[in-house]
Amino acid sequence: MEPKRVSLELANQQLAAAEERLRAVQNKIAALEEALVKLKAEYTRATDAKLRCQVISDNDTTPFDLKLFIPIFSFYKPVPVVL
Repeated sequence: MEPKRVSLELANQQLAAAEERLRAVQNKIAALEEALVKLKAEYTRATDAKLRCQVISDNDTTPFDLKLFIPIFSFYKPVPVVL
């Protein structure tokens, strides 16, 4: 009986270690998914701003002053990515 108890204890220790590694990987995945959501939102905002500028540019043939476009980009704040 004693060898079976030892084997069971060893198996339980290995399971606990594997579960801990799994939790660490799941936490990492959750952090990466959160960063991805933020990056997608930033990309969408930047694409929308680009399209607005393109529409303005396409509809206007007069020379423009870049300072006029600064309010369009005032929302832009880079999102830090933590890996």
